[in-house]
Amino acid sequence: MFKVFYNGKIVPEIIRSQGIEIRLLFPPLPYIYLAALIPTKKRFEETITAIRFFSSGIKSFTRRISRLVKNFKPDIIVSDFFFYSTPLVAELNNLPYIMIYHSGLPFGGKDVPPFGSGLPVSTQDIRPKIIFREKEQELSKRLITTVNRARKALSLKPINFDLLKMPHSPWLNLVATHEAIDIPRYNLGPNTVYVGPIFMNMGINRSFFPYDELREDKYKIYVSLGTVFNNKPKIYQDIIRALQVNPHYQIIVSAGGAYDKVSRKRYNSNVMLFQSVPQAELLNRIDLVVSHGGNNTLNETLYHGKPVIVLSVGGEQHDNASRIEFHGLGYRIDMALLSADTLSNAVEGLRKDAELNQRLKTASNQLMESDGATASVSLIEWVMENKKPFTKKRELPLTITRDSLPLYLQD
Repeated sequence: MFKVFYNGKIVPEIIRSQGIEIRLLFPPLPYIYLAALIPTKKRFEETITAIRFFSSGIKSFTRRISRLVKNFKPDIIVSDFFFYSTPLVAELNNLPYIMIYHSGLPFGGKDVPPFGSGLPVSTQDIRPKIIFREKEQELSKRLITTVNRARKALSLKPINFDLLKMPHSPWLNLVATHEAIDIPRYNLGPNTVYVGPIFMNMGINRSFFPYDELREDKYKIYVSLGTVFNNKPKIYQDIIRALQVNPHYQIIVSAGGAYDKVSRKRYNSNVMLFQSVPQAELLNRIDLVVSHGGNNTLNETLYHGKPVIVLSVGGEQHDNASRIEFHGLGYRIDMALLSADTLSNAVEGLRKDAELNQRLKTASNQLMESDGATASVSLIEWVMENKKPFTKKRELPLTITRDSLPLYLQD
């Protein structure tokens, strides 16, 4: 939790350092309580708590942001898709609004498992899928009820579409991933486009990592369980113990919040242990990633064409693991079922997969053709300047590339 609060402090400072004005909206007490509760939940219970968290305080946020809007008189609002006050603020102030999705994971599809279930992508109507589908529908109804209650209090008409499964904005919805590494979705509509991943620090060379210690004659495995909720020393130790016995491996571990406890143990000489590493720069120099399955790590890993073994912790990571297996770009291992044999077999399975490198190369090339930041900014500016909803032409691909961007911007 301390990392979360640290991020909440440092991010505004970084924005201000760029000369951009920023106002902080402190959340109501239920918001803080639910935020602290989320990490204690697992699987679908976590999804339920997260939706309660994101949909709490809608009326309070809407009124406070509306006051800011009246003072600043903006031309457009851009928001995370889980911030449910945004459409209400935009409607009350007659403003266009754009929603950003960090991946396509909430949207439905023929074989897409229920949101937050972590089930594999499958055409089979198995019992767990039916049970989770019912839970998902109930969660969606509760969300719509909560939002409509706030809309009624603010004298806005009720909505009657699935907020959980469909894009929110009739103006523009940006999905920050590539359709090549997503599961086919439906009901996206002409106002929704994939812009590709948005990388914050790709290509930055940081000199403090001892790159000269990476062995060319070893199969290099990078292990990271994220940058926030990663204080899992036993899991790190289990992973290291399972892999270090193979002399053909070199294991590079970024232990984050678990570093102090993990570093108390002694490991074989083929283990390199750090609190943090320059991940974006390092990924191009290793052979395989063992990850929690966060969006940033997966996007960066696939951008560099590396296979991944996902040990999902929570949130969207279970669904991301399903996407990885669906595209044959790696394996998923349930953390509760982690063992030395399971992990070793997964590593060797990927090493010996003759067709894996071609699948990874294809995915890498497609990601390299996109530029999520440039495409997002260009489309936001298009809506702001034209003052009308963006509508994708039928003949254009779903994901914007550097070459196709001008075609999207033609009126």
